[in-house]
Amino acid sequence: MTVATHTQSLSAVMHRTFDEALVSLRSALQTENIEIVREVPFHLAFRKGIGVGCKKYTVLVVWSQFEAWRAVLTENETGLLMPFNIVVRENGGSTVIAIDNWTGRLSAHGPIAISMMLHDIEVRMRRVLEQCAREPSSA
Repeated sequence: MTVATHTQSLSAVMHRTFDEALVSLRSALQTENIEIVREVPFHLAFRKGIGVGCKKYTVLVVWSQFEAWRAVLTENETGLLMPFNIVVRENGGSTVIAIDNWTGRLSAHGPIAISMMLHDIEVRMRRVLEQCAREPSSA
């Protein structure tokens, strides 16, 4: 498995069902002390709210309290970066997990606390994606 790095996201294709990938993601986030603040199942909301169906698609709103606290100590606007989103979506016979890539969007010339927080979160999110991508027998 390779984590693809894009300007907007880090992503990986999981050779698992949507539900299996979501369970694996929840576990990997817990391992990295990343808290799920909210889950928004778009596919269910679309069906209920506007009467249309789509492939399974859920957004998890997550954050790391420690990383946010560390950055807020020196930069009051850190709340604009935390919490952040993770997308889990069906993709044919596989599932894609995509995570905000703040380091790809923000200047490296910002406050050091923000740069450190973003780097640390990116490292942890890459580990989350790698853990999710492992075959079930090796998890």
